[in-house]
Amino acid sequence: MMVNTDDVGLGAGLSHLAGALAEEGYQIGVVRGLSGALDSLREEHPSLVILCGSVGPHDWLVLRQVTTAPILALLPQPTEMEILTALDAGVDDCQMASIGVPEILSRVRALLRRGTPGHLKR
Repeated sequence: MMVNTDDVGLGAGLSHLAGALAEEGYQIGVVRGLSGALDSLREEHPSLVILCGSVGPHDWLVLRQVTTAPILALLPQPTEMEILTALDAGVDDCQMASIGVPEILSRVRALLRRGTPGHLKR
């Protein structure tokens, strides 16, 4: 699982989230910035991508072209239009970054249960 952030101010919250995911048994890779995410996605194939912070509309499309893994976006104070843009560009779930860790863990489990087009059982 890859966790990406473009917001260095999320340090403590991101550490808490990464720790909670690790306690649940997930292997976590944390990268910074869009270029770090793209490099990581090209080299590794995470089962899920969690993006924390702001991402531009074009960037969602680029991310979706690079991975079939489910994407959970945690945005700071998103507008309805930002959420719709992210979902329409291929993000699987989009929430306000301030939701609690238990809810994030539940959403992670739900996304992983659904699988991805490249990982569907036949």
